[in-house]
Amino acid sequence: MDGKRYRQMLYGIQSGQPLAAGYRRMGGRYRRVADALEAGQSLGEAMTAAGVMPVERILSIVGEQAGKLEESLETLATIQDAQHAYTRGLLGSFLRAVIVAGIGAGGAWGLMTWLNLDVPLWWRVWVVIAFVTLGLLTVVLSMMAPGWKRWLIRLCARFMLEAGVSFLETRRYLELARLSPGSGDDFAGLLRLSGEDAVFVRDAAAAGTTDDAVARLEERAMERMKGWRNKLSTLMYYCGVVVALATVLAGVFAFALAGFGSLGTN
Repeated sequence: MDGKRYRQMLYGIQSGQPLAAGYRRMGGRYRRVADALEAGQSLGEAMTAAGVMPVERILSIVGEQAGKLEESLETLATIQDAQHAYTRGLLGSFLRAVIVAGIGAGGAWGLMTWLNLDVPLWWRVWVVIAFVTLGLLTVVLSMMAPGWKRWLIRLCARFMLEAGVSFLETRRYLELARLSPGSGDDFAGLLRLSGEDAVFVRDAAAAGTTDDAVARLEERAMERMKGWRNKLSTLMYYCGVVVALATVLAGVFAFALAGFGSLGTN
């Protein structure tokens, strides 16, 4: 799901609607958040009781406590937009790969049927295994999501810096959000930065512009994540091409075996 629901809630709050009404409109487990808010609980208590995802819960808590709830909703919308785009990109690549592989399998099947050949069992097994492998590859790549966590931790750190959260509190919140911050005693260590990125943040800290530096690093991480998504999409497409070619070659091999078999009987 994209960030539309959080933006709708944001627009509702800006127009004077109560926060509970926005959560109730989102449906699902968020109805429990609305019930808890109407019962007088804080937003953090309500989201914890409803079992909302850690990142959503922590950003909402920080936004409520820092008086930046609208900014936290916009940040959550950005996260969901990025997640939706990542998943949609891989799914689109999977569908293209399946179409290409399906054309190869259909062509080979049609050729063997047209030549009145019995489609070998091993060929059918190969087609099933190939398509299952494409599906599993898509699942694995979606779970790996290279660059996703690096971008997410920098985005959350940027939001907390802009909300005026201290370094120690930022570390605690990142741990509660299960983002696995580093063990360093500055933001370079906290965000697991190295090389030029670490120098960049430390220089910014000395100049008192850490929030601007982290915001810049978050933008870079987003660009890298998009690059990874494009590479994975290309990989998925070429996997479909390989499956298609292998399936066609397997069909040709089956045809050749059938031809040699008919020569042997003569």
